[in-house]
Amino acid sequence: GHLATTAVIIKNYEEIKEALYEVKRSNDFDSDLVIKAAGLLSQIKQPEFIVTAHILEIILDITQPANLFLQSSQCDIVSVVKLIDSIQKSLSEICNDENYELWLQGVENIADILDNEPKVKRMRLKSRK
Repeated sequence: GHLATTAVIIKNYEEIKEALYEVKRSNDFDSDLVIKAAGLLSQIKQPEFIVTAHILEIILDITQPANLFLQSSQCDIVSVVKLIDSIQKSLSEICNDENYELWLQGVENIADILDNEPKVKRMRLKSRK
């Protein structure tokens, strides 16, 4: 699924980047493939890619149980409404200052490992009370 794909991309980021680089600089591939590899390499090297991948993994992890449940034969409307309420609460909790700091730290850790610097500034979130 999407969660597994995102996790694999994050885990294998360096290898993906290296493979795209090899295709880009090789003379063994069709020029269209070389151009596509160069474009993808340029995109995944952007700090925004790392930030987006990390946030997407968090969101997909939260919504994974709903994804599985909605595909099951045991799905009923009452359970779906409860599940959606739970997911909505979990997603809104991401927006609080403490959780923002946690995922930002995760992005910074990934960027350190990948030798990229995310250009994400600390945003002060307003309380929704």
